Amino acid sequence: MIRNVLEHINGIGMLPIIGLILFFSVFVGMTWWAVRLRPAYINHMGNLPLDDGHIDHPVNAEAAREDRGGTRS
Repeated sequence: MIRNVLEHINGIGMLPIIGLILFFSVFVGMTWWAVRLRPAYINHMGNLPLDDGHIDHPVNAEAAREDRGGTRS
């Protein structure tokens, strides 16, 4: 029964081709993005799980001090 229904749908033969093209284009796009990543970005992202929560950037450190009620220097 399902086979009879699917045989009478116009253009059903194009769906696997569209799916393959979509998969291939996403795969190529993600591969291209991964190849173009900078080593500094990869190291930064790799160290995020090991980060102990300290703020190293001076602008962020100043904002954190203000949040804790500290004074600006």
